[in-house]
Amino acid sequence: MRPLQKLLLIVFCSAACGVCYCQDENDSSYMAGIPVKNLQLSSDAGHDKKRLAFGGISVIDARFDTTAVGFIKSHFPFPAKKMAFPAGTANGIEKYVAANYTFVQKTDSSQQLVVLLEKLWITSSYLPDKKEHGDLPAENEITIDISKNKGNRDRPAIKTGLIIKANVLSFKNGLYHPMYHVDTINISNASFINDEEAERLLEESVDNLLAKIADKNETELKISRKELSVIEITNYVNQKFTIPAITTALFTKGVYKTFDEFKNNHPSINNFTTGKNSKITDAMYVKDNTGNDYLLRDFWGYSDGKKFYINTGDNFFRLFKQGNSFVFYGFTSIIKKVYLHLERIPLGTSPLGLANGVMSAQDTKYKGIKTPLEVDMETGEAY
Repeated sequence: MRPLQKLLLIVFCSAACGVCYCQDENDSSYMAGIPVKNLQLSSDAGHDKKRLAFGGISVIDARFDTTAVGFIKSHFPFPAKKMAFPAGTANGIEKYVAANYTFVQKTDSSQQLVVLLEKLWITSSYLPDKKEHGDLPAENEITIDISKNKGNRDRPAIKTGLIIKANVLSFKNGLYHPMYHVDTINISNASFINDEEAERLLEESVDNLLAKIADKNETELKISRKELSVIEITNYVNQKFTIPAITTALFTKGVYKTFDEFKNNHPSINNFTTGKNSKITDAMYVKDNTGNDYLLRDFWGYSDGKKFYINTGDNFFRLFKQGNSFVFYGFTSIIKKVYLHLERIPLGTSPLGLANGVMSAQDTKYKGIKTPLEVDMETGEAY
């Protein structure tokens, strides 16, 4: 790279980084101020409740982020709000099951139902509507899904629904016995998730989770003979949270090409510079073997030595720790706006066939649609 080009790149990147830090402050204030929606699941007062052949239920919240169950669309000044149970997710699910199911078991049995909850998150990705972007005619607006892009080829499209992963166990005489495992997505048909839809999804997902054992007698339950002690379950939960990215107080400066590199706080690229590739996308420059800078696209994120950033949609967003996970205020889609207008051509320069010295022209602008998102600490995906 020529000295002048290198100087211009450094000046440009310095200015761009200044913008990044300004954005950091705005995003930090926004994420810290998101209002909380307290969830209230329904209670079935009828007499046709489904039966569970247990003496009661206990939920172990083994998720990376136990502070919430997702973000949903809201209104100005906060376009989103955080959903959470007032007394915690475990308590909220236990209360719902106790209110909507009947526990039935033999009098000499002390068998308890245990749900080891490893993932429960509602994602509410939505397409912008005319009320939010009324300045643009619909025929000139194109929504670009950025969840699959050159920088994140392996990330699936963000879906609207509820993700749940849990192990259902039986607890008796001080030992756990596995019954079955659930790992699924409960897709919502709603265009976006509001309070009522969020609560409906939660109720439906809990009911689906218990469907295999509802209305079954003790003899019909498929309980594994495998025995797990309380210590083994505790160690299993605790070991999940020993990931260096969670426990570290010292961020290693560098570029994380993969999510595993991020989790281990061990970047494979140490010499880099960030900048802007266009008005809507960020850029990561690293050096090749000859010392020349080149544009890097395929990487998960990076650290400047003080903070973590995720690369999604060819944009860099600061990660904020929430529980034992990370959240960020990032793009779910980009709106391409095409404005058509007329331009007058100077007298005598009009091309053949154009009347009155006027021709049509267009301006193209891009606008990213941001929403709060969380990092799945098992896969590196954002939801």
